Amino acid sequence: TVQTSGGTSISVAQATPAIFTCILLFILPQTYNFWPFAKEGQTFKNSPSLITWRLIETKMCWGVLFLLGGGFALAKALPSSGLSSLLVLQLTRMNLTSLPAWLASLLFSFVTVAITNIASNTATANVFVPILAEMAITMCINPIFLTLPAGIACSYAFALPVSTAPNAIVFGHSTMKTTDMLKAGMVMNLICVSVLILAINTYGVPLFGLNEFPDWAAQAHENVTFCDL
Repeated sequence: TVQTSGGTSISVAQATPAIFTCILLFILPQTYNFWPFAKEGQTFKNSPSLITWRLIETKMCWGVLFLLGGGFALAKALPSSGLSSLLVLQLTRMNLTSLPAWLASLLFSFVTVAITNIASNTATANVFVPILAEMAITMCINPIFLTLPAGIACSYAFALPVSTAPNAIVFGHSTMKTTDMLKAGMVMNLICVSVLILAINTYGVPLFGLNEFPDWAAQAHENVTFCDL
């Protein structure tokens, strides 16, 4: 972050050096057959740049670019449009506090997997993890019991090309259809979520102390007096 004389803060993020490098590829020549790099007596010649727009136009996977851009736009629109707030409201109105802890963990893991296949992993985690933490306090269970499986399930984006950049790249350079990726991805999602829920409900309980309501959760929230601490 750079502070200007006018008091304005300017931050240089990851996109700035990436765009700068791309611009350099259009400026730097392929060969240096011109002054002052050419040898004495050598004829000066114009040299094309390392890449040209014609090359980008014909070789660039524009479908993958728009696919990823659409996924990022969807992830940005989720909190900006108020959809995440509406989701919190609807989950609060549902009588989920009476569910067993393992069933709630299973339910929210599948919901997280469904959302992360159409939005970015980071956006899904930013939306769901705080919601599940508050809901765990309401259910008087350890917040890790709901947030840990949901956080891990955000990485189970196997079903659609828009899920992650690797999915989009593979889809763009292959002959597979979206339905082919969906079929294989759904099977992988089912297996991964099953293993995840089995792990969190077996050795995860003594490992993270999930059968106890932690003091740090009680201190972070005021309305926990009804819990058996």
